[in-house]
Amino acid sequence: QPFAIDRSYRINHSSVEEPLQALISWITSQLQSSGSSSLSLVTPTLTGLMSCPEARMAFANSGGIGYLSRHLRNGTKGTKNS
Repeated sequence: QPFAIDRSYRINHSSVEEPLQALISWITSQLQSSGSSSLSLVTPTLTGLMSCPEARMAFANSGGIGYLSRHLRNGTKGTKNS
């Protein structure tokens, strides 16, 4: 059967660790930028990654939560007086 599923195939999690760290590093570097466009640039990627517990931990460990909260705080300052 050419289309049979090989149940013995397992994902090597160490093979995705390096690309995941690189992606998290890119996201945090974008969030370190003060421009609001950086937030809109990383939001779709970040949304997708947050369903993975390992990605959430890597993001938190890289300081990403602080960078994200800074953007959210700065983004709401201008709308309070409107």
